Order: sequence, then C-alpha cells, then structure tokens
Amino acid sequence: MVETKRQSRCYDYAYYDDDNVIAANDDDDDDGDDDDDDDDDEILVVVVVVVVVVVVVVVVMMMMMMMMMMMMMMMMKMMMMMMMMMMMMMMMMMADDDDDDDDDDDDDDDDGGGGGDGGRLQRALLAK
Repeated sequence: MVETKRQSRCYDYAYYDDDNVIAANDDDDDDGDDDDDDDDDEILVVVVVVVVVVVVVVVVMMMMMMMMMMMMMMMMKMMMMMMMMMMMMMMMMMADDDDDDDDDDDDDDDDGGGGGDGGRLQRALLAK
C-alpha cells in the first residue's frame, strides 16, 4: 500500500512537474517539441519568405507590364502624332510646291513677257 501510494505520489509529482516543465523526462520531451517547433518555425519562415518573394516579383512584373503598356501607348500616340505631322508637312509641302511652281511659272512668264516688252520699248525709244 505504501509503495503504491509512493508510486502514485511520484506519478502525481512527475505529472505536476510535466505541466510546469521541470521534470527530467519532460526536458527530453520539450527538446523534442522544441525541435519540432523549430522545424515548424523554419518551415513557416521559408513559406513566408517564398510567399513574400513571389508577391514582390508578381507586383514588380505587373508594374513592368503597366509601364510597358504605358510606354507602348505613349509610343503609339507619338507615332500617330508624328504620322499626322508628316502627313500635314507632306500636304503643305505638296501644296507649297504646287503653288511655288505655279508662282514661279507665272513669274517666269511675267518676267519674260515684261522683259521682252521692256526690251522692245527700250529699243524703240533708243532708236528714236
């Protein structure tokens, strides 16, 4: 009876110490638990780091895509503006060229006619 009581008392004491993390066999268990916790912590840290890296990469890729889209839109707008400017310049140049050609032709005709008439008038005046 006394031995069984002592055993039960030891068991209670060990159980009590187990709850308070004092008993020797509990230290072994704690070390095992700590190792498991450390492993879990390491796994959690790795998972968190991987998730953060993936999110950052995805966000950076999205930003790059947005920048590329913006740049493409800007380039398209610039190209359209340049094309419009070139078309306007070409139209103006063609119109100017036509006008200049007409003016030059007219000027040449006028100068030629005027010069010819002037020459005749001068000769007539000098002859008199």
